[in-house]
Formats: sequence, C-alpha cells, structure tokens
Amino acid sequence: MKEKTIATASVSPNPVVKPTGFAWAKKLMLKAGKPKPFSVVSAKRAMQLVAGQGKEPAALKVEPDGSFTIELVQAGKPATAPAENPWDTVL
Repeated sequence: MKEKTIATASVSPNPVVKPTGFAWAKKLMLKAGKPKPFSVVSAKRAMQLVAGQGKEPAALKVEPDGSFTIELVQAGKPATAPAENPWDTVL
C-alpha cells in the first residue's frame, strides 16, 4: 500500500516585505483624468433640444463637476417666480 504524504509549503521565518508606494494610486488618478468643465455651448444646445421637443425649460443647474441639469415647467403650471430677497427692502 502506498503512503500518501501531505506537501507543505516552505515558509521562511522572517519573510521580506518590500515597501509599496502609492504608484498604483497615481496610475489610477492618471487614468481617471479630470472632469470636463462646464460648456455654455453644450448647455445652449441642450436647451434648444428641449425647446425643440415642445417642452419649456424652467431652470439650468450646474454641478461642480461640470455636469448640468435642466428643469422643465410642468404642464398647466406657470414657472415659479424667484423668491423675494430680504435684502431688497434693506437696500
């Protein structure tokens, strides 16, 4: 009958660990790139597309990353007027 032996991996008592830097993080940042800045031309184009579909844009919100959102006027409701500024009475 053959004997079965279990193979064990030889591990040194003091393994040498090489210090790793942040090179992997730098590579990720280079791949990610910078966000595209806000473009007035693309915002105008989007507003024209919305108006071309027969919808009335009410507001344009710009986010810090350069993206923007167009809010539409709901059917049957007028666009909301801006809130009164308390400084208007002071000045």
